[in-house]
Amino acid sequence: MQKVLTDPQGTAFIAVSIPEGMAQDETNRLLMSLDRLNIPCHNLVVNMVVPPTNCGFCSLKRKGQQEYVNRFKREEKYSQYQIGELPLFPEKLKGMEDLTKIGTILYG
Repeated sequence: MQKVLTDPQGTAFIAVSIPEGMAQDETNRLLMSLDRLNIPCHNLVVNMVVPPTNCGFCSLKRKGQQEYVNRFKREEKYSQYQIGELPLFPEKLKGMEDLTKIGTILYG
């Protein structure tokens, strides 16, 4: 199993975090562990980002989240990762159609 997980030609780990302080700390530990175990990881997805809105509460929540999103994007320790953002969706995502939607958001 270790041989499969550490083979960069066949395996890559995509880290997923949310824009919150504790989650960012947990993501740091995860990325350090992956590095220590030689498991390739070049992508980091920040999930559940509140989209721009006219709602006062939601705008405040987004503003707080953007501090963490920007930290992922500007800090040197994350510079080796391609960072993508996924918005907070109002419904649960499931099925191929939703996976296609996520792929389009992340990869165009």
